[in-house]
Amino acid sequence: MKQLVILALLSAFFYQCTYSKDPSLNFFDKSPPPSYSRLTKVLGYQINKYILPKEADHKILNKPPHYSNLPHLLIKELGDTTITYNYSRSKKCVLSKQISIPIESEKKALNWIKQNGGKVKDIITQKMPKPWNDLYKQLIVINTKGQEFECSYRKKYLKISTIYDCISS
Repeated sequence: MKQLVILALLSAFFYQCTYSKDPSLNFFDKSPPPSYSRLTKVLGYQINKYILPKEADHKILNKPPHYSNLPHLLIKELGDTTITYNYSRSKKCVLSKQISIPIESEKKALNWIKQNGGKVKDIITQKMPKPWNDLYKQLIVINTKGQEFECSYRKKYLKISTIYDCISS
């Protein structure tokens, strides 16, 4: 009996180590995202409802079915890094993923990209619209498979965006 308990505990431990690995930590990878249930139940992402402008609030309160078509933001924080999946409830799939990483300087951000399997193809300096009016860097990054990723570096944060092919089920 004691051996069965130990075997059960070991199998549960190895299951967690093997199958619960979070694919969102593969920063420059466009393989299909995890399902909604895997993101929320296994990987521990928290549901954060999509935030709308104030003027749309009354419409939502009067028409709950309209609200049900809005996407969910599934968020997880790993230290200072924030990973956000944009899940479409109407299409029942993940639309995109954004990773936000604090990095002190643009040079360190470029080194970080290189160390994590990316190669910067292009850097464009752009200006934010008013009222922000500050400059930021728009980066096009390529992984080893030749897949492109849109990244930006603004206010000491590197943001990596991955867009998925979301087909209605």
